[in-house]
Amino acid sequence: MSDLGSILTATLALTGGTALLFADATPASAPSERAETTRGIGSRPLPVVFGVDGRLYVPVIANGRMVRFLVDTGASHTLIDSRLARELGVVTDGSTRLQTVGGEIEAGSGRIGTVSADAITMRDMRVLVVEGLPRPILGMDVLGRFDGLAIEPRG
Repeated sequence: MSDLGSILTATLALTGGTALLFADATPASAPSERAETTRGIGSRPLPVVFGVDGRLYVPVIANGRMVRFLVDTGASHTLIDSRLARELGVVTDGSTRLQTVGGEIEAGSGRIGTVSADAITMRDMRVLVVEGLPRPILGMDVLGRFDGLAIEPRG
């Protein structure tokens, strides 16, 4: 399996903090892939798309603004940059210290009023606000609400 275009069906099971990937390497008929949760909040799929960098993103409307969150099963928390937090009107109501690969960092704590992804709407979504974060990260605090992800060709 040399490229993402060769994946027809894959399931990412999020179990006890461990991510397991099961894949069927049958060639896909369409060049663009899409991943969705098979069962999730309200039994609706969570749309996940491949970015040009080959990573998985969840496109959402957050407080009326389009934002693409990077799917990160290794992140315990959902994170956004302080600039994006200001644009979305997120008010921090506390702070915490986070242990990262690069060391310990300080993060503000706040909520995004409304986050919609396709037919799913989350209200008062908790986020941690970090200075200089290159892209918003959707962590296991949100992803863990879903039963899993299934990657299928877009049709």
